[in-house]
Amino acid sequence: MEKKVQTAGKEALMAEEWKQKCDQLWQLGAKGVPAPDGVDWKAVYEKKPLERNLLRNPAPHGLSHSTPPPEREVTGIPPDPNLPPQFEPRGDFSGWSTNTEVLPIDSSGIPPGVVVCYMPQFRWFSMEQRIDLKAEGLWDELLDQFQPDIVVEDCSNNKMIQTEALTENRVSVKLKSRIKFKYNVSISSYEESQLHASIYELDVKLLAADGKTVIKEHTCSPTEQLANYSHTWKRVSHVFSGYGPGVRHVSFRHKLKNKFMVEFFGTLVTDSSVVVKASRSTP
Repeated sequence: MEKKVQTAGKEALMAEEWKQKCDQLWQLGAKGVPAPDGVDWKAVYEKKPLERNLLRNPAPHGLSHSTPPPEREVTGIPPDPNLPPQFEPRGDFSGWSTNTEVLPIDSSGIPPGVVVCYMPQFRWFSMEQRIDLKAEGLWDELLDQFQPDIVVEDCSNNKMIQTEALTENRVSVKLKSRIKFKYNVSISSYEESQLHASIYELDVKLLAADGKTVIKEHTCSPTEQLANYSHTWKRVSHVFSGYGPGVRHVSFRHKLKNKFMVEFFGTLVTDSSVVVKASRSTP
């Protein structure tokens, strides 16, 4: 019995030490984050769910938004007929669920009697990940009572659009170099490919424990300005705050438009991230 008491005492002491390490790492007490004794603080410290990217494989094309996207050479030469045609982007998409949606060909602008040799065929290429916040190391009291800010961000190029939502959620689409966010949950960059006026869509959902009930959702489908050529990265951002109790999963999905006309032309994406902060913007 005495050994059991000693063992329990040592375990309690070790649990308190792990809790102190977490507090020192993220300043939980100073920020008012609830830190109950029942949490496995050793697991929390080892998983480090706060202030890190929770998405796997954030740059599937092997690119970074700190470097301009590669310029494409339009050859106009048909691909080798002995090889299968390319209809989807190439890259390492491990960790992502991908899907391709073929869009109908738009022939509305072709005058009667005109013969067209080639028409562009557009496709949406979607990439999706779902994050289990509890499995990553976050705890109920943090998510339900404190509700840390959750931010979504994706990157593109030269035009700046900003929208203030009439709710507690703030949205912005900006030039990467001008973005300054204090609270980040999801970040990513997409390329201004100039393929179409609509080349990118983002859909992020905060889901309940059943993985189906949507507690909050943000969608974004910016319109590109094609009058002047520009080829850089753009970033789209959204901050979830005060979203209410019950959030246990984050569904992150973005869609990139690709074009096939003689050869393949794609829209790239990079540096996607989901970061939960140990802070909040609403009391």
